[in-house]
Amino acid sequence: MEITLLALCLMCFSTAASDSQSICELKNIYQDEKASTQVDGVSEGCWTSFHTKDGYEVHILDLQFSSYLEYPILKLTAAVPSIIVITSSTPKNFKNIFLQTIGNTTFYVSSEISMLRLKYEPVPPVKGSGLVFWVNEKFGGVTSYTAIQDPSNITFRGKTGTSLPLACQFSLEALKEKSLLHVQSEKELVKSCLIGSSSEEIYIINIPDHVNVKNVSVDVGLSKTKLVLRGPVGTHWKINAQTLNLLSNNPTQLNGMVIPPIKNISDSAKEIKELALDYYKVKGIAITYTEIHLNSPSIKLKIRSREHSPVTERPVEPTTTSPPISMQLFTSPDYISQLDLSSKVQTNRKIYAQVSIKVHGFLNLNPKVSGCVVRSSDSQVVERMLSYKQEQCLPKLCSNKARISFTLDTIKDLPDGTWELDCGVIFCLSYNCTAPQTVKRKMQVVQSSGVIPNPCFEFSLSSVLGIAFGGFLIGVLLVSALWFIKIRTGYTPALGLAFTRSLFSGCPCVLTKRQPVPTKPSPSENSSANGSMDSTQSTPTSSMA
Repeated sequence: MEITLLALCLMCFSTAASDSQSICELKNIYQDEKASTQVDGVSEGCWTSFHTKDGYEVHILDLQFSSYLEYPILKLTAAVPSIIVITSSTPKNFKNIFLQTIGNTTFYVSSEISMLRLKYEPVPPVKGSGLVFWVNEKFGGVTSYTAIQDPSNITFRGKTGTSLPLACQFSLEALKEKSLLHVQSEKELVKSCLIGSSSEEIYIINIPDHVNVKNVSVDVGLSKTKLVLRGPVGTHWKINAQTLNLLSNNPTQLNGMVIPPIKNISDSAKEIKELALDYYKVKGIAITYTEIHLNSPSIKLKIRSREHSPVTERPVEPTTTSPPISMQLFTSPDYISQLDLSSKVQTNRKIYAQVSIKVHGFLNLNPKVSGCVVRSSDSQVVERMLSYKQEQCLPKLCSNKARISFTLDTIKDLPDGTWELDCGVIFCLSYNCTAPQTVKRKMQVVQSSGVIPNPCFEFSLSSVLGIAFGGFLIGVLLVSALWFIKIRTGYTPALGLAFTRSLFSGCPCVLTKRQPVPTKPSPSENSSANGSMDSTQSTPTSSMA
């Protein structure tokens, strides 16, 4: 009978094949330390130094099972006498859990689950802190509280002299961090496969919609990575990476900077693969596809090189790093003539600085300089505020760049020597901005001996066009005025047609001899005057005629 029941339980572990099998053959990698993608569940729990007067430890287990586990099998081992309180926060009721026990244990089980072939006492319908309060009242304290999904083997090792608190205080813990408890879970929780073979790779992390996950921390240990993160609505990703290309349907926090969702992505493995290849516009690239079915409030995810090569693998840093930025100095407003570290910077010469971000080439993070100081490099550090001007630049030329200009003569009594230019830079995407990040650049400063001769003026293109248009407009108005005077008076003005003729003929106006004004009326003027006199005076001859 027991053999038949056990065989029935094992048969129920098989799951319906998803569409992910159509793109590659998935393999179980959960708790596999050699896998390139490692996943750990993080859940609430606590440990204390409590034990009863009889020497019993009191442990609370919150068992969470996936829907495909109709008849879970659990082996539980206790190194010391223990009281085990078993409950479940899984919405579905599990009436048949096959439990094998080793050691002196007493069980208390909540009403939504039942144990086959096991005697146990009932537990009131309370969860979480309410259950901890009930256990405290009944046994005087709690040794541990652990939430576990799909466990197959649980071993309580017992206290080994470790200093533990007296009261149960909940905190987020990963299974690997539970030194007094060893847990093995079903390998179906995380599956992965590799599509293709190439040095360049896309990592796809897919959490289907039915999985209940809220926060996922991702540590990327590769120097350059193309990443696709897909999760249910409400999932938030926190990423620590050096250089990264990212596509996600959820909000992400990359090195402290919040990035909104980029594109809607379904949980279909085939659609995710096609979308990733189309988004990154690549061919002949390897794809590591990982599917996570771990129902946990928080998940820790690590991505490492498939070959585990020390050359490509980045050491894990305890703190998050800011996006790498750099600063170059230039001597001209076209940002072509770069100033190297050995060049002398005169205090009255205008310097142009450019701050560049060397990551996230597909995003425009809109960097902006928020403040600058110059700092001495000697033993007695002197720091002075620097005034600067934000320089405008076309978006195509200044993607992920910021430009400023300054002169050091705004700082009084700046001695010669090596000074460090220290600027704060903020990055913004949509309405989200980071805290100021620091970028530094050393300068060799010398006092200017005098005014630096400037053979030409620095006119921008808009200034040149404005001057040309103004000159053209003045010329048109002047010529129009001259013609108007000529038409109305009949006389050539002082700057009249002779001046115009001199310009048109190519001769200097000083060589054109001015004609004297005639004193006698012209023939045309005499004829018109005579005609008018004849028309007003009458004679006997004309009357008789």
